[in-house]
Amino acid sequence: MSMEKQREKTRKKLTSEGVDRLRDLPDDLLYYILSFLDTKYAVLTSALSKRWRFFWTSVPDLNFDRESFDKLTSFKNFVLTVLQRRQRDSKIRRFRLTSRNNVDRSFMNQVIDYALSHNTDHLFLLDPGCQCLSHPLVTSKRFYLSESFGVTALTTLHLEHCYFSDGSERTGCFDISAICPNLINLCLIHCAFGMFEVLKISGPQLVNLTLEYVCGNKLEISAPKLTFFKFIPYYSHLSVTHLPSLEHANVDIYRPYAYPRKIEVCYPNFFKLMQGIHNAQFITLNPEIIEILLNDPDVFEHQPSPFSRLKSLKLKVDHEDEPLMMPAKVMAYFFSGSPAAQLCVRCS
Repeated sequence: MSMEKQREKTRKKLTSEGVDRLRDLPDDLLYYILSFLDTKYAVLTSALSKRWRFFWTSVPDLNFDRESFDKLTSFKNFVLTVLQRRQRDSKIRRFRLTSRNNVDRSFMNQVIDYALSHNTDHLFLLDPGCQCLSHPLVTSKRFYLSESFGVTALTTLHLEHCYFSDGSERTGCFDISAICPNLINLCLIHCAFGMFEVLKISGPQLVNLTLEYVCGNKLEISAPKLTFFKFIPYYSHLSVTHLPSLEHANVDIYRPYAYPRKIEVCYPNFFKLMQGIHNAQFITLNPEIIEILLNDPDVFEHQPSPFSRLKSLKLKVDHEDEPLMMPAKVMAYFFSGSPAAQLCVRCS
């Protein structure tokens, strides 16, 4: 037997054995494996064997990425075809769609309607880039919200580069928890809600909250079960009123270019924010906050410490070998209410 034929025989044997091993795995494990794949490649597994031919039609995790396609039309056609051919009774656990091109209103409405009608637990829309969309729950670029539209099954909502509006002129308060009352994880990144006077986050079940560069008039947060809060402010006025269970707070404040190193200039609501997270046990601050605090210690002179449960204050610095001398007034502000708390300095 020639060397080439021997290699071909060995390759076929290994391929067959590999498929047989996969064939013996339970469905739940196969679903778990496919959850890490882009849906485009999950569909391609249909060529492995008869068992795999329609297996992708019931995978509970869908991940559509525009970067996997050369043309936007191909991407849209693929997404809609997958949704049409899925098993109708198959629940969706995670639905993720990433597109850095403008997508039309009709396409996004079909996608979102499908995801929500199948009781999606986790919805991720990452930089979808649509200029105008009138879906009542979620859109890209224009995010129209209606309190009459309830999504009780949703436990995770992750939105990036979205614009919040109700489709009319500036209105009063909107509570995102009114349409998603069972949210456990909420992440808003580079989102704006200028059409509302107040965006309220008062999720009774909310545990993890990330707000990065959320732009608008006023943010109000009241979440009794919240344990993790990450906040990078933009131009919003933040009001934190009730976070009794807070454990971890990660705050990054960046000094705008050419701004003086004064806390009242860079972030005038700093002390209100600290008061709002006063129940936190572990607080992390970024290097620019440290730089501002070191340069402006006198502002802490008449500020009582709000922290009575603090266990650790973690300061991220640019270079770990640089000595960090915290002024006494700053130290008193953070530690006088929790004298046993530890100061940790880590390189960011």
